[in-house]
Parts: sequence; C-alpha cells; structure tokens
Amino acid sequence: SHSRFKTMLFDDQEGSSPRRGENRTCMGSILTSGLSIECTPEKPPQGCRKDLFRALEELLSIGNLFALYESEEGKRQCQQLHSMLLSAYGCRTSPGDSSLLQLMKTLAKQGRGGVESFRHHQFLWGDAFRRYYMCTLQGGGDQETALKSIVLNVQLPQIRVDTLARTIHYILGDSAYAGDSYDPWFLLSFVKHHVESGTLDYEASIFKGFLSLSLAGLSSSLPGLAKASFEALEAYCGPSVSLDFKGGKLVGDLLKKARAMATETEREDGRIPAPATVLASELVLCLVHESNFMHATAKKLLGRESTFDASNIPVFLDLLHTSSPDYVRYQSWLLRYLHVSLSHEADFGPFRKRFAFEVLMGFATAAFSDLEIVKAILLLLKKASGFEKFAYQLVYKRNVLPWLIGLLQTEGRAAARSSVLLVATLDTMLSFLRMATKLQWAVGLSVCNDVSSLALRLREDGAPEAAAKVLDDILAEVSRVPGREVVREER
Repeated sequence: SHSRFKTMLFDDQEGSSPRRGENRTCMGSILTSGLSIECTPEKPPQGCRKDLFRALEELLSIGNLFALYESEEGKRQCQQLHSMLLSAYGCRTSPGDSSLLQLMKTLAKQGRGGVESFRHHQFLWGDAFRRYYMCTLQGGGDQETALKSIVLNVQLPQIRVDTLARTIHYILGDSAYAGDSYDPWFLLSFVKHHVESGTLDYEASIFKGFLSLSLAGLSSSLPGLAKASFEALEAYCGPSVSLDFKGGKLVGDLLKKARAMATETEREDGRIPAPATVLASELVLCLVHESNFMHATAKKLLGRESTFDASNIPVFLDLLHTSSPDYVRYQSWLLRYLHVSLSHEADFGPFRKRFAFEVLMGFATAAFSDLEIVKAILLLLKKASGFEKFAYQLVYKRNVLPWLIGLLQTEGRAAARSSVLLVATLDTMLSFLRMATKLQWAVGLSVCNDVSSLALRLREDGAPEAAAKVLDDILAEVSRVPGREVVREER
C-alpha cells in the first residue's frame, strides 16, 4: 500500500524530530560533544529502507532495458522519482541512506535528473528540499532570499551537532560511528556550494561545526574526502566570505594560517597528519565561544607560528605541565585531543617528534598524577596498540609491557586495584598482547613469564569480576605470543 511504502521510505530519516537532550544549536567541542572515548554508540534501526532502495534500483534497470524512460513522460517520472528520493534522504552513512544515495547517483549517471542534479537542487535534503521544491514550483518572489531562509531555518536546525561531532570522529578513522554519522562527502558538498553562493550564514555554519569538519577532513584517509575538505576550506577563504561577527577576526586569522598549512604541507596519500588539523578544528570552536575555558589559551596559540606545524604537537608540554590551578581540566583536554588525533599510521611522526608516549608513560607513574588522567593515558596507549607502527615502537623501543606490569605492581597504586584503573591497565596490556599474537612478534620469554605470573597472582588475590574476565583473556593470549628472544630489524 502507499501508506506502507511511505513509512518504509521515510523510516529513520534524520531531522524529523529531536531526541531529548540533543543540542542542535551550536557545537562546543569536537572532543566532547556527547561523545565518550570508552563506549560505542548503538546503531540506529534501519527497517526495510536498504532493501527498498535496492529493489528500486533493480526496477530502474529493468525499465531501462525496455526503454521506458526515453520518452518525455518517462524523463518527467524519473525527475519526480529523484525529487521524492531526495526528500526522503537523511544524509546519513546508515545502510538505508547509503543505498538511497547510490540509487540517486544511478539516476544522475544515466541522465535521468541530470548529472548536476544535486547541485540543481542546492544539495538540500529531507524537509528542506521539500520546502525548496514547493517554492520552485510556485515560482515568483525572490528565490535567493527564499533559499537563504530555507537553509538557515529548515536545513541547519535539522543537523544535530552531536551527530556532526560523530561524523568528524568517523572521518578520522573511528569506525564505531560509521553508521551513526552524516555522509561527509554530501555534507561537504552542501557546505562548499552554499558558502560559495553566499546562501549559508557563515556565523551559523561555523557555530554548527562545518568549518571544523572541513579542517578535520584534511586528515581523512577516506577516498576523496581530503580533497573535498580542502575545496570546502577554500570556499571559506573566498573573497565574498564575511566574518563580521564576534570572534570572526580570530577565525579569519586561523583560516589564513590553516590554509597555508594545507597548501604547503607535503601530504602522504593526500592527507595531513591529524594532530595539526584536529587542533585547528578545535581552536575554531574555542575562539568563537568566549565562555570556553580554552578561549584564552586558544588566542595565545593562534599567535604562534608553531601551532600550525603539521609535523608537531605544539600544545603538548604547555598543557601537560600547565601551572593553572585547574590543571586537571587542561590535561584532560590534551589527552582527548591526542586520542582523536591518533587516527592513522601516518600520524606517527608528530607523536615521535614530541616523544609523546615516553613523556606520558613517565607522567602516569608520577605519584601526583590524577587517577582519571592515568586512565586517559592508558586509553590512549590502548588505541595506539591498534596501529602496527605505534605498537611496534611501544613494544620493542619503549618496553610498554614491562611498564604496564610495573604500573600494576606499584605500591602507591595498590589501593586503586579494585577500581576501573585496574581494568583499564589490564585492557591495555591485553590489546598489546593481541597485536603481538596477530603479527607473531616475539616479545621475550621473561616478559611473557612476568605477565603470566602477575595475572595469576591478581586472580588469586580476588580481582573484581570485570578484571577477572580480562585476566583470563590475558592468560589465554600470552600462551600464544612467541616468547623466544629474536633480533628485530629497525622499522
């Protein structure tokens, strides 16, 4: 029935109704906007949309075989189909929206709706496109003013900043958000088109997080996304862009320096190391929000040329050893920034140049270190263990496994063994052991024996239930790790 078709078509469309507690107004930080580095989001329900759009694509192919769309009436029906699909599109990376987008691209490639169909429809989607479609049918009036109103009052409010923050994490390699983020290619096309044409309010777009998305995308390894991000950044640097709002001059200075960095940096696989672009993305939001505790620090960093050095992490020591009474807050910000910045094997250079992991490992063993900061350091090390280059250096050059053993044995941490810190330490150790097993690294017989004896002792001492499960996994994993001593070639 038509009602069932409509339900399937518009099921799970983003923007139909806000969820409780979600902020659609402006993004405060790409590091903390409703995100946790410890948990993964639940995947949104997909219903039957994916199967529906695949069936439509098959029907389109069958119709093409019988030349059903060669007549004027057939072309008109295809254009109507394209418009209906675009009004159902949610600009998401979910399987349903991905299939829908592929169907619309198929229409465009075969000439139905035109190759420039998305540009012709202003890269709008959902309810905003429906409003624009009705406006063009009615005709008359100032179409450009109407388009500006639709973009500002309909399209932008539909875009959730928490989902946009997840999109930034997704393009930086966090696959946990692959089905729960916006389609970055389509969204960047929307941003570039409307910034260039002047139909997107610049202040609203920056507060929404579009500029941060464009900057972070320069470090994406997704096909063609670094190029699309640079084109969007170029649009923001265009002569017609007006930054005449509070904080606009600071953003303008950042844009000039970020563009110079993007132009001058020799990029591997078309991307810039993430520490530089993630910092620039976050500084944009710190500069436009005067209430942000990092606002004053961001202004100081903006005045430094080293801030936009793609081969470095310029804020590392400044924030780690800050003399501020609120030092834990700055250290927490730094570790979240480093966690997001560690997104690709090619990001190894800036971390090695700053000896970041060596310094953090020493900092974690200091008696004055806050336990939450130590936990964040362990989470960063765990993420680093997922990249072969990082894991190799930490295992063979920085002795991370003996360091983790020492951290568990330190008398000063004995009282914390029943806390989440114990589980975080064991999880990190298990992650390195799994990488060693996967790549058949020989970590040394003595290290394997020390890990086994420590795990057995902790289990006998009555470790918490969450830790006991990890200890069993560690004992199982260490038995598979090659223990013999070998001479490794320098990588």
